[in-house]
Amino acid sequence: MFPNPSFGSMTIDFKELIIKEIQLCDLVGNVILKRKIENQSTTLLENIPNGLFILTLLDKDNRSIKRKIVSLR
Repeated sequence: MFPNPSFGSMTIDFKELIIKEIQLCDLVGNVILKRKIENQSTTLLENIPNGLFILTLLDKDNRSIKRKIVSLR
């Protein structure tokens, strides 16, 4: 993920991972963004509001990877 902190947009590079879905939640669990991913090695997140968020990547085997994101729009 870059840049982090973000200024409203962020690129996620999946490298060799096969990701099927991404989800962005605020710290109280509200879903800000949920997107299915098909056949991409990168994706762009845009219009991320100010704050601290948890990004969850769900792979093809339903394993999750979580990362903190800071947005400073």
